[in-house]
Amino acid sequence: DGSFAYFADTPCQSIQKWQLSEADGWPVGEPEQFVDLRPQNLNPDGAVVDAAGNIWNAQWGAHRVAVYDPEGNFLDQITFPASQISCPAFGGANLSTLFVTSAATGVREPLAGQTFFKATEALGQAEHQVIL
Repeated sequence: DGSFAYFADTPCQSIQKWQLSEADGWPVGEPEQFVDLRPQNLNPDGAVVDAAGNIWNAQWGAHRVAVYDPEGNFLDQITFPASQISCPAFGGANLSTLFVTSAATGVREPLAGQTFFKATEALGQAEHQVIL
């Protein structure tokens, strides 16, 4: 709904949530921890929010995009044939196809560096503009 921005703090292994001003879209106050991935030793990277408010987060080194509900609870994961998954985005005719980029940096995997796609039951949304 545009009331929060999310960002991955990869070195700290957490996803942060920051409230945005209704008036002008600027961040308000300080960010809060949304998901702590240290216990699982996971490295969050790029993310996208679907129409239901769920966060789809690429997890570098884990072959996956993880899905979290608006409260930060783990819902599901989609795995891919490359370890360094970097950023998800919804596209396609009804924004239900998940496109995912990967990197080939420092790995020798046949599909590293490719872009993958997967049909989902979720619906994406048009990208919001955020002032940083």
